[in-house]
Amino acid sequence: MLFRSKQSNIILRQLPNKTINPSAYKLDPKETAKVQVKLFMPLLSELVKDQSQEAYNLLGIDDVLTLDNPAVRKFLESNIYKFSFEMTKTTNKKLGKSLATGVEAGESIPKIRTRVQELFVNMSRYRATRIARTEITKGTGFAHNQVYKESGLVKYKEWLTAHDERTCQFCRLMNGKKVKLDDNYFKQG
Repeated sequence: MLFRSKQSNIILRQLPNKTINPSAYKLDPKETAKVQVKLFMPLLSELVKDQSQEAYNLLGIDDVLTLDNPAVRKFLESNIYKFSFEMTKTTNKKLGKSLATGVEAGESIPKIRTRVQELFVNMSRYRATRIARTEITKGTGFAHNQVYKESGLVKYKEWLTAHDERTCQFCRLMNGKKVKLDDNYFKQG
């Protein structure tokens, strides 16, 4: 939420007092990524550490993955950069659309400023949960998979499906499918 507030302030400081060209207001993906790495690296590295310890415990091994492990560092950095760039791209798209709507409607600068503030408040409400859920799932999957590879004890992973009303037809068909640890269950999609 605090990060979204800072992003909103960056855009609001750039807004002029007279006219607005919507395409001129965008967050810099590289700068955003730098901030996100600093923000998320400690959180996600702790997640990987905790989840790896859980996976090692399942195997009866007393160990843990840390940032000292090159595979962990590579995963976290590339994952954070990737989601940061995608998030910034989506934010810029939503921002441009919102600004264009305000300009086309002939809204005043104060009204457009309010529009921008509301956009960031609304985005922080629903996007934070979705991003957290996705990144926790990715980090957990990586940690378990990496532990299994490094242990040398596990060769395959198996798709397990919860058979309930939310399970899609594709997941039902995948139940019990086994693939090597480094393989994907799907070729695409």
